[in-house]
Amino acid sequence: LRIHLFDRAGAIYSRPYNIHDHPHVLIRLLCLAMVAPSEALGYDPTILITTIRVGPRTLIVLNKIISSDLIRGRATSCWRVRDNEGDQYVVKDCWTNVTRITREVDILKATAGVRGVPKLIDTWKVEINGEPDVTSSRRPPFLVQNYPDTVIDTQNVATKVIAEIRQHHRLLMKPVGTPLPNVSSLLELVSCMLDVLDGKWLYSVRWTRLTVAASARETCAPRDFASRH
Repeated sequence: LRIHLFDRAGAIYSRPYNIHDHPHVLIRLLCLAMVAPSEALGYDPTILITTIRVGPRTLIVLNKIISSDLIRGRATSCWRVRDNEGDQYVVKDCWTNVTRITREVDILKATAGVRGVPKLIDTWKVEINGEPDVTSSRRPPFLVQNYPDTVIDTQNVATKVIAEIRQHHRLLMKPVGTPLPNVSSLLELVSCMLDVLDGKWLYSVRWTRLTVAASARETCAPRDFASRH
């Protein structure tokens, strides 16, 4: 018998137990599966069948837009939602590697007001029972205490372990797009294609995160798109 844990940072497993020599281990595991709270078994209490939380907001889920099939990695999912006033938004749920220098939130804030870029309404580092939802909370300390340069001793051989740490994030954005099959005319379809080309050009530009140089105290900002738009 082995216990396996799969999450957005990968998989870990326990040493093997012979259930004939150690029957109490099997009994304890069965009892744990029956009485443990749902979040201890991997369920996310901040999202239900019809609602999803983004910080203090509880939004009504209308439909799922996209969902990743991956277990390890960002595992991005997007939902179309609405609030109690009827306004519709998009919620993007993803798991971000904590070592990333440039984050999507930073780019959205830096490009606020640029045509074709979604408007960021809110962002939330997901918490469960008041604690950050991060993969390191479900890892043995020796795997994460020196991340990303974790080294363990395996039979007197130093081995570097790539133990990712990913944090659960949610972004609330607008406007909500319409699927292409629902366009009302050929002109509207062509307009959508032009927007895609504009977005591709924007994505190809190399962005520099807003920073202040310690010596010159100069701010490095993204390129000005006012002349283009």
